[in-house]
Amino acid sequence: MYKVILMSRDNFFEYFPVDRNVERWGLYAIGLGFSRVSPQVAYPLAGHPEGHSFLWEKGRVIQEYQIIYIQQGSGVFESEGVSQRAVKEGELFLLFPGVWHRYRPDRSTGWTESWMELKGSYLDHLRQSKLIRPEYPIHSLTVPSLVEELFEESAKLLRLKPYHFSLRMGSLGLQILSLLNDSRSQVKSLGRPIEGKISAAQSLLAKRMDQNLQVEELAQELGVGYSYFRREFKKQTGFSLKQYQIELRIRRVKGLLQNSSLSIKEISEQLGYYSPYHLSVEFTKYTKSSPKKWREGQKIHFG
Repeated sequence: MYKVILMSRDNFFEYFPVDRNVERWGLYAIGLGFSRVSPQVAYPLAGHPEGHSFLWEKGRVIQEYQIIYIQQGSGVFESEGVSQRAVKEGELFLLFPGVWHRYRPDRSTGWTESWMELKGSYLDHLRQSKLIRPEYPIHSLTVPSLVEELFEESAKLLRLKPYHFSLRMGSLGLQILSLLNDSRSQVKSLGRPIEGKISAAQSLLAKRMDQNLQVEELAQELGVGYSYFRREFKKQTGFSLKQYQIELRIRRVKGLLQNSSLSIKEISEQLGYYSPYHLSVEFTKYTKSSPKKWREGQKIHFG
């Protein structure tokens, strides 16, 4: 059954059922809410179904995931393994199935919250992979406006309820979770000069794709220690410098194979390969197909 509480235009929450076909997708929303909690008002607001309402003294355990974003105001959060700490405007916290927690706004300030309840095997996978972790539930957002836009889009879907709206809302929830990873990276890197060096290296590698740049030479040109630079480049981009260079060249080879009539020899010369054989070996290693077969496959695919 649908559980709808409409307190005012700006205060609502709704829990909704999903069918087996939706569950099979592995990621879907089952609830959404928005509340402006005024100072001195009891929390949580009344009307939530059994298992979701709670008393501060006891806290609660739910069997779903929740994303709770604080747009204004401040409060406190506490969970199993995480001691009580303050949460403030622009922060977001995650609730996990089977993990005890409690939270509330400061009585002197209140807060404005948006929340989404999610479920599915894909979220369990993210948790098992430690991409989301109960021991790190609170996240500061570097671009909170993006999260607000995603919540607004979710509210629009809830109002209209198009076919499989819960799946589409689930995808918006996943986008919010992806922003948490970006926020962690940006906070850690804030003010670090090495970030500018890595960005410069990426630009140089793209501009000099026809050159076999040596990592040591690139680090020296940018005025940074080789070992430190190599380590930080991998941490920020997910690639070693050599792998990044190869990825750029393979993408460029694919573009020329697909969109030009250049021969393999001409492409190898244009991109600074030692020989057509060198290009073929590298391309085959990373794509599991020779340049000739890959080009032929594209012609078949696109008619």
